Amino acid sequence: MPVEDLVRRLRQDEPAIEGLTLSGGEPLDQAEAVAELLRRVRQETGLSMVLFTGYTWEEVQADERRKAAVACADVVLAGRYDGSRRLAHGLRGSQNKTLHCLTDRYAPGDFDDVPVGEVVIGPDGDITVSGIEPPRLDSPR
Repeated sequence: MPVEDLVRRLRQDEPAIEGLTLSGGEPLDQAEAVAELLRRVRQETGLSMVLFTGYTWEEVQADERRKAAVACADVVLAGRYDGSRRLAHGLRGSQNKTLHCLTDRYAPGDFDDVPVGEVVIGPDGDITVSGIEPPRLDSPR
């Protein structure tokens, strides 16, 4: 989807959403498009922006394209997931991942007490399941 179309859609949805989250694949493998998107969202909306990357913070800072891409984000969660250092709470995923609050919109504690999954049942009966470890609806009871 072109950046222009995505920004237009975000502006339309803005009253109903708090922000934009970019996550895997790897957002910073499209650094130029991510930079344009986050810059436009910052300029044209009041939405928050959180970016998850598998690159370490040092790798982000060492590459000008990646550095420019995260410049407008409110928060960056950086580093490769390490299953041997898995966390059972929060959004970091594993202990080696680092949290970087680039604006005062969020504080580190805002990312500690989040549910591992969410189930939303819409007015039309549609069910949406999301999260780091979302519940499986097909599990035996």
